[in-house]
Amino acid sequence: MLRVDPAELGATADELASALKAEGVPAGAHYIGRPIYDYPLFKEHSAFAHGEHPFARVNYTDAKNRCPVAEEILKTCVIVPVNEAYSDEDLDETAVAFDKVVPWLRSKR
Repeated sequence: MLRVDPAELGATADELASALKAEGVPAGAHYIGRPIYDYPLFKEHSAFAHGEHPFARVNYTDAKNRCPVAEEILKTCVIVPVNEAYSDEDLDETAVAFDKVVPWLRSKR
């Protein structure tokens, strides 16, 4: 995961991910899209049809239970998957894509 500073890059996380994809890098923006506490499982306490569960103890719609730093990370993050199966060539091609895309995005600001 990396973070995009839109003012510095001149592009959003979505735009960076899209440009990287165009270069063949399997990038994605925003990881899970929204914090887990915004999903119905937590907001509506819908984990179980019957009975009590630990999620019911917290009101996830209450602003005091929000995580503003995590929310900002999700807005600005780009995921570039790398794993043990990547060859040196795969990693070099990923670096070349960044070397191409970042200056191009900056030139558009």
